[in-house]
Amino acid sequence: MYEVCNRALETYVAEYETCQYLLPDGQPCLSRPAKLHHFHTSKTQLVEPGVFVHARNWTWEEKKEWIRDIQQRFIESYEQIFIVRHDCDDEVTLEKRLCQRRELSHTNHHNIWKGITSNKTCLACLQAVPDHVLTCGHSYCPRCVQELGEVSQQFECAWNMQCWLCWEETGRNSHVIQLKPRCAGVRILSLDGGGIRGIVELAVLKALHDSVGLEPLPIKALFDLIVGTSTGMRSKTTRDLPCTS
Repeated sequence: MYEVCNRALETYVAEYETCQYLLPDGQPCLSRPAKLHHFHTSKTQLVEPGVFVHARNWTWEEKKEWIRDIQQRFIESYEQIFIVRHDCDDEVTLEKRLCQRRELSHTNHHNIWKGITSNKTCLACLQAVPDHVLTCGHSYCPRCVQELGEVSQQFECAWNMQCWLCWEETGRNSHVIQLKPRCAGVRILSLDGGGIRGIVELAVLKALHDSVGLEPLPIKALFDLIVGTSTGMRSKTTRDLPCTS
C-alpha cells in the first residue's frame, strides 16, 4: 500500500497540483502542471514571470508519516465495515455499513467535498464514471444514485437524490434522477411529420397509452429520447415531452 500511495502523491504533484503563487491582484496562479509551467497567469489574465510554487515541499520523513496515517485510517475503515464486532447489530447489512461510512465521511468533511467537482470520477464512491449531474455541479454514478437516493413514488425507475457532497450548504435540496430500467434497451420515439401522418401517429400513440392503462404515467416517462418533425412536435400531445425536432 505504501508504494500505491507514494505513486499517487507523486502523480498529483507532477500532473495535477496548481501553482500556489499569488499575483499582485491577489488572484492565485492557475498554471499547472509544474512541468509545463513557464509563467504565472491569473483568472484576470494577469501574467508574471516566475517558477512553479508547490503547496508543500515534502521531506522523506513527512511523506512516510503521511502515508502511514493513510494506512491506519484505511485499516480502521476496513475493520468497521467488514469486521462485525460482538457488540454490533448483526442485522446491519454490508451495504448499509458501507452507506453509513460514506455518509459519515461526507458529513464530517463536507466543507472539503463541496468545493470539489469531477466529470470523470464519482466522488461518492471514487470508482465509477458519474453520469448524472445535479444542479449544484456534483455528479453521481447510477450505483450511488440507487444506494444514496430514495425511490421516487411519482416517476418510473427514478430516485429522489440529495447531494451528499454539498450537504447542509445547499439546504439538502432534492433532485429527481431517472435511470434506464435494468432490462430496457435504448427507448427512442420517432414521430414523423407531414400533415395528417403526424396526427395519425399521435392518435395511435394516445390509443396505445390509454389501452394499457398507463395513467397517470406520462408518455415521456417511457422513452429516453423523443425526436420528430413538423406536426409531430407541434401537437399538444407532445408539448410536455423532452424532444428534439
